[in-house]
Amino acid sequence: MNPESEKIVAERTVPSNNSAPSTAKRNRTIGIIAVIVIALIIIIAWSQGPQQSTVDITATLPAVAPVAAPAAIAEPTPPPSPAPAVEIVPPVVAIEPPQAPTEIVLAAPPPAVLQQSDSQVLLAVADFAPRLAQWLLPSDQLRKWVLTVDLMADGKLPSRYRPVDYPLSPFQVERQNALPIAPGQDSGKLATANYSRLQDIITVVLATEPAKLAQYYQQWLPLLEQAYRELGKRGSFDARFRRALDKTLAVQPLTKSPRLIQPSVLYQYADKSLEDADDIEKLLWRMGAGNGIKIQDFLRELRSHMDQQ
Repeated sequence: MNPESEKIVAERTVPSNNSAPSTAKRNRTIGIIAVIVIALIIIIAWSQGPQQSTVDITATLPAVAPVAAPAAIAEPTPPPSPAPAVEIVPPVVAIEPPQAPTEIVLAAPPPAVLQQSDSQVLLAVADFAPRLAQWLLPSDQLRKWVLTVDLMADGKLPSRYRPVDYPLSPFQVERQNALPIAPGQDSGKLATANYSRLQDIITVVLATEPAKLAQYYQQWLPLLEQAYRELGKRGSFDARFRRALDKTLAVQPLTKSPRLIQPSVLYQYADKSLEDADDIEKLLWRMGAGNGIKIQDFLRELRSHMDQQ
């Protein structure tokens, strides 16, 4: 569904080999410089050494025992040639292609005709939220959900044609004393015991897989759009659904239990700014800040999955 629905890309890090070619080049340069330096040393040594005379002086000297010829000067060993540069080829690392997200198998695909959808809706609910089926009203499920979502997009809740029949325990008020209270006077504050009135259905909703719910929404969307067009509304059901999500996600939790008044049968918030809030805000307030935040987190994840469809 719109409130939320991601692709896993396998990534491999290819080791950087930028340093290898530069190191080989540097070593080759150092080798060439070393050969040049050694050659200069040899040349300088030969040019500054004793030189042989070309004049024959044996006639002016007395005969003497022959002098052994000087030992031959060994030719200097030429420096080794620099090793040829070795080209370093970076290893080839195979990068796996992105894998498609695991497809969730849905047990109840949408029917071809809206009029015959109720039995298939029950199968779908049994797949993604089995315990929710106990509160569903059996007839015209899709039409009722579409009407509910359309109202929620404007911050309202249906008073008739509800898709769910959920029993609520009596509303509770914390009073300072048991004295009778005149209509319109401060009647006490909202009791924290009210936060558990919706706990069972909240638990069922939070146990639902957002990814599976998003896939159901995507497959059933054409049928939902058909039910929306029957209302004679403009735009699309998907747009209204996303607006209803935004409305719910924008609700700010109350920081403390508000004071109440009872002008007639029903209680109202003593603070007019709270009383003027829409039905969606009041619904989340009455389930308590903790439950409200959990529902909002669930809807964010659902919308994330929906955006990936």
